[in-house]
Amino acid sequence: MFNKNKLSAAIVALVAGSSNYALAQENPIVEEVIVTGIRASAQASMDVKRDATGVVDAITSEDMGKFPDTNLAESLQRITGVSISRSNGEGSEVTVRGFGGEFNMITLNGRTMPTANVYGGGSGAGGTRGGSTRAFDFANIASENVSAVEVYKTGRASVATGGIGASINVNTARPLDNPGLQFSVGAKALNDTTNRTGDDVTPEVSGIVSWTDDNEMFGVGLSLSRQERHSGSTGVSENEWQIARWGEGNNLFSFAPGLQQRAGIPDLNAMRTGTNVEFADELKGIYNAPAPGQLYGRPNDIRYVFSDLERTRTNAQVVFQFAPNENLKTTLDYTFAQNELFERRGESTSWLANENSIDAVVFSNDEVATPIFIHETAGPRDQGFEQQLRQQENTLESVGFNLEWQASDTFSLAFDLHDSTMESLPVGPGKSGEIAASIGAPIQTSHWIDFSGDLPLYNMNFDDGIQATTTLRDPRTPDFAPRNYQVNGADIRFPVWAQTWNPALDGSGNPVVVNGVPQQTFGAGVTPTAVYRGNNNDQFDAGDIGSQVVRVFYAAQTTDVQQAKLDGSFEFDNGQFDFGVERRTLEMSAQASDRYMAFGDWGIANVGDIPSDLFEFYNLSDFDDYNASQSFQFGFKGNAEDIAQSLIDNPLYAGRGNVLAYNPNLSLNDNIKEEITALYVQAKMEGSLGGLDTTTLVGLRYETTDVTSVSDMLVPTYLQWQDNNDFQVMRASTITTILCESKLRQSAAKYRLRRQIF
Repeated sequence: MFNKNKLSAAIVALVAGSSNYALAQENPIVEEVIVTGIRASAQASMDVKRDATGVVDAITSEDMGKFPDTNLAESLQRITGVSISRSNGEGSEVTVRGFGGEFNMITLNGRTMPTANVYGGGSGAGGTRGGSTRAFDFANIASENVSAVEVYKTGRASVATGGIGASINVNTARPLDNPGLQFSVGAKALNDTTNRTGDDVTPEVSGIVSWTDDNEMFGVGLSLSRQERHSGSTGVSENEWQIARWGEGNNLFSFAPGLQQRAGIPDLNAMRTGTNVEFADELKGIYNAPAPGQLYGRPNDIRYVFSDLERTRTNAQVVFQFAPNENLKTTLDYTFAQNELFERRGESTSWLANENSIDAVVFSNDEVATPIFIHETAGPRDQGFEQQLRQQENTLESVGFNLEWQASDTFSLAFDLHDSTMESLPVGPGKSGEIAASIGAPIQTSHWIDFSGDLPLYNMNFDDGIQATTTLRDPRTPDFAPRNYQVNGADIRFPVWAQTWNPALDGSGNPVVVNGVPQQTFGAGVTPTAVYRGNNNDQFDAGDIGSQVVRVFYAAQTTDVQQAKLDGSFEFDNGQFDFGVERRTLEMSAQASDRYMAFGDWGIANVGDIPSDLFEFYNLSDFDDYNASQSFQFGFKGNAEDIAQSLIDNPLYAGRGNVLAYNPNLSLNDNIKEEITALYVQAKMEGSLGGLDTTTLVGLRYETTDVTSVSDMLVPTYLQWQDNNDFQVMRASTITTILCESKLRQSAAKYRLRRQIF
């Protein structure tokens, strides 16, 4: 934007001819050319870098309300040495010179900001996060009211410690910096086609208004923004890989008896059979086996996952400024930022058993031999379809007061006081952060997993007419109930046919042994009741699904920062002397708990105990960029909270005291208080060296930190095995309190020499 004023008119006259030039000389006028937009932004950023002593980078708003990106983190990645991590495709935390978000100091208008970043109760599935973080999440802050972001990559005495990677300061707009009436209103539409539910087009509305009186004595600024986004994802993951050395006693693969080793890598196209297509016996074997002692791996499972996420971000800031004269200026501001997260997530899980069931595996030629194809025959067992609901709300509130006094031409003081709070709280049903309803269809008889391509593939065979009882059973099969599923020798895994099992005897009264395993049978005179593991209609549908467990995860974090500081500056010939003192108190609390409710349990005791109308068909193998047509094409999705409540209300599970709410008996309750006192002195001197202008900065900063940490926790006592590779952490019933107090004193001298070469 170019504003034509008297100076510009004079310049035009000078170019036009000498007569006009003479006229301009008769009426000398001193005015200005105002440059705004990208050029002014680049100029302001360059000025910050050039004038700074040390390594400093900056990004400046093009104009009021027009920061380069809608997300601050995404703007910061423009700076050399700064990279970002993303959450749901949006910039979240910054990494500077290899140091992650928790190692960088984030300030807002020079004030230390509290952090709290919890999600999903920290359950560990699909990007959940626990509490106790010090990493600031930039996704909580909209950019419309940001005037500049400064990144200090080298330390200085005047900057608070805590930023190993960098200290990042976010500056917001101030009305006295933009005299008169200024306003900017913006509306955007974000088109996100990744979601399968919700709206592809979501709104982003923002506005900022700034006003000062004619004397520039009083000013008011207000900014508001609200952004909504619906997004989604579909992906593939594995729940941990295990590594061992081949032939050294830790066999990760439970191979079928008599499986032969075969050389080379076979044609995998022939091995990827369709749904309910038998795997040929001639294809079974161990292909390209690792050498003795070579490292090799095995995944625990294969998971096709989907996520539908809604994010609503609301930001507001109001600023009052009063400058009764040119030497005194006061500022009072309030900042509010809220980020509401809502996610529905689900999985289709096909896990590998710990039995003698793997009958084909093909290893890669990598240094660590990786299975690129696995086939397993075992069952009937479950194909898992866990459904999850996650809700979290992050809220930042900050009140600050600042006074700047120019006592003389060479001496100035600045006093700043603020109180800021950040909360990350679960807001789901019953104060839950995540409700995970584990369900499954126990009808899988075999499956294969293929890791040879860019996208892992899998398929399976099923039979929903298999009876859960036989007159003779093998303890290695899924029908065998481990000890924690037995009461006085009777199975409780499938309660509708719980019977006492006796050793199987032949006609001579000798025990029946198969492959070294004693067999068992029903007690004398008992007729087993046939119970199908599915609904016996030869189709894979919602009627084959039964409940397992429901877990409710809770995690919260609250951080409060109170800070007061006084800074002074004295200018002298060819230099400047700075000093300051600061007092800061930080209090952080983090809590966590989980509620475990067993219904059909991992063995799925009661197929059909969930109303089928709570599910809808959902094909998790439908990818935009990958061909997964050879994978299993059937899946289901449902609302986790509705499924959980239906099980609580089901008469099969009455009297257990289950509720759809968080567990108030916290397994973790951490409280940390830090009291920091700091003072610094810093001298800046300008001169010349070898014919070049130089700036020398020398400083000393001294800090003491008193830390008090109190942790109330239910101490883990043991792991309870529930089924196959499923364990539950069992905790003590009484709280153990752990107290830790410490004092840290540190001082640092800073010396910087900068040569002016431009």
